[in-house]
Amino acid sequence: MDEVTGGRPWRLVELAHAAAMSRTSFTERFRQAAGVPPLTYLNGWRMLLARRALRERSRSALTRR
Repeated sequence: MDEVTGGRPWRLVELAHAAAMSRTSFTERFRQAAGVPPLTYLNGWRMLLARRALRERSRSALTRR
């Protein structure tokens, strides 16, 4: 998903447009499929990527000692 998001600060209208849907339809369908609103999901995904990056940096720093 990082390839898709690219760290870009997506707006709901852009996500809906990419899916060729209205904002309302996209939000409703996404929530049904994922169980959370699209931006909540995207923020959670970004936090996961940030945690992974921090862990990797920590491991790299420890192995250089």
